Amino acid sequence: MTDNRRYANPNGAPPATPQELELYRDLLQEALRMFYDCDRDRELVRRRLGERMLVGQVRQYLTECFGHLVPRPDVDGEYNANGAEDKHLRGVTDTHISDEIRNELSRFPGNFNFGGPTAQRAALSGVSPDLIVHRRNENDHNLLIVEAKRASQMRAPDVLLDIAKLIQFTTRNPADPALRYAYQLGVFVVFDLDRAYTLAFHDGALRLDLSNWVP
Repeated sequence: MTDNRRYANPNGAPPATPQELELYRDLLQEALRMFYDCDRDRELVRRRLGERMLVGQVRQYLTECFGHLVPRPDVDGEYNANGAEDKHLRGVTDTHISDEIRNELSRFPGNFNFGGPTAQRAALSGVSPDLIVHRRNENDHNLLIVEAKRASQMRAPDVLLDIAKLIQFTTRNPADPALRYAYQLGVFVVFDLDRAYTLAFHDGALRLDLSNWVP
């Protein structure tokens, strides 16, 4: 897969076009397909290895998939830096989680009660997203942010906290220092035995048109 278009500058004008959002979604889904198409990688899920191991394998495929963009972005795991500072969010609570999002979460494998509160935080410093596609040392090319969980190890408070973080990380408000990241697309990934489910967010809002089962 090749695509040599220059990607949009999310903190400048304009934000990503619908076609660019679909491109970022497609590249992530292609990386997940590559993961599940590999017997050795799929075995990692079946052996119930930790999510960091799964995300690390997906990162390799994601680097390959995004490597055709110009300029080429960085694909990093557990990247907690914001320039010379730590990544910081404030007011991460269940008030960010709409009934629509909770209803969509209830479709995940297993029996979970997503009506309860998150592990609320007045502020989060040193936030380390599972995966990001960006340019290091700047916030002008924040393309994709991913939080992930294994289906068999999901806890409702942790899932809701991840969703609340994705909502803040993707919200566009350059005047608010806590919302300066403006990742174009945020995706929550659930690793099931034979497929993954992706739940997508753009500008702080749930985007079911960009969400899907993979493969």
